[in-house]
Amino acid sequence: MKVWLVSLVVLLLAVEAWQGAYQWIAHLVLPVPVLLLAGAVLAIASNTRQLLPTSPKPAIKADE
Repeated sequence: MKVWLVSLVVLLLAVEAWQGAYQWIAHLVLPVPVLLLAGAVLAIASNTRQLLPTSPKPAIKADE
């Protein structure tokens, strides 16, 4: 019974927090340059592996 009660209270608190955060975000207005900068940062972060140079593979020397 205690587990159910604690779970219910935690769920209700999480819903209230989410609702408050959503209302705050809904009224947030960002200028276009900030949005473009955020998009560029996300694009760079998601493609980091492809943008960084990889170390060259060691050349295999054939015995002559």
